[in-house]
Amino acid sequence: ERQRQEASEALHNFGQQPLPQCISEMNPLLDFTKLNAIVTAVVRKGQHKLKQQFEHNKKMLMLDSTDHRLVQEVYDLKPNKQQIRSIRNIWKAIYNKNQMQEQIEILKHRIHSNCLPPAFNLLDYSLDRIDKKLRGSKQSSTNDNDSKQQTILAARRLKKIGRFKYDLL
Repeated sequence: ERQRQEASEALHNFGQQPLPQCISEMNPLLDFTKLNAIVTAVVRKGQHKLKQQFEHNKKMLMLDSTDHRLVQEVYDLKPNKQQIRSIRNIWKAIYNKNQMQEQIEILKHRIHSNCLPPAFNLLDYSLDRIDKKLRGSKQSSTNDNDSKQQTILAARRLKKIGRFKYDLL
């Protein structure tokens, strides 16, 4: 916060100085209040990211220390080899469960972010109608060479439709 304030004051002082000729001839002129607001916004955004990262690291350190303390308490009970194997299996199962839950959340987010809005259903409907018409015209051709060409054209068409849908996302 102190560094941001110092940078803001330095920018303000720089804005108060007479401008060199090349800058004063610029069209449009530099607006140091806007520039100050932009610099402040960029710095705050960076500070926000750093604060989030710091909080995450702090939580992870606390969890690591708690885990270490709990592991130490388990081994202080002097378990035998079979109990140690059982404890490790339980820990591994818990770890795997947490990993799977994390992957499920990531996949849910990906699915949600890649879903088309309902307005695109009309697009799918019209593309399906076009597809049915093209398939109907394909059945009417009997020539083997025409059939190969129809297959190639159908594949190209499907590829273009796929690209079109991807671009709309």
